[in-house]
Amino acid sequence: MKPMNALAGNELLWRQPRFGADHYELCQGESLFAEVYWTRRLSEAAVARVAGGWWTLDRLGWLRDRVVATVADTDQVVASFEFDWLKNGTIRLANSRAFDWYRTKAFANAWALAEGGGQAHLEIEHGHTWCRENAWVALHFPAGDPDLPLLQCLAMYLVRCIT
Repeated sequence: MKPMNALAGNELLWRQPRFGADHYELCQGESLFAEVYWTRRLSEAAVARVAGGWWTLDRLGWLRDRVVATVADTDQVVASFEFDWLKNGTIRLANSRAFDWYRTKAFANAWALAEGGGQAHLEIEHGHTWCRENAWVALHFPAGDPDLPLLQCLAMYLVRCIT
């Protein structure tokens, strides 16, 4: 798996390696940068792996209206997301950064992530190709942003689990 700072452009693809798998890989060409996978069927708990780290992602709350990312095998929360009935909300990182998550197209599973109400840092659109799920990603993050790997994995989780 390659580190995210080795990206050579801003177009990426989350792909399902095989039909029906609860597993997604973030690729650019043949290069693998991250993966998100569910360890149990019918569970909302997932694992996100990147070069140099991994997290667990899960929905919490009575109405399952909160998503939390923790450092794997610990209880250290590194990100949380609370959403409204339209599934829009704010991602808050442990380092006090906040990102708005919102739908960009009315009748499509297309979302954006923006910091402080500014221009979108990440756009993701979920769909299907030949019986497999894919999510196309356009990145507009500043080069070398240390939060990009976590946010990238969290975006895929949100697209897959709450939309």
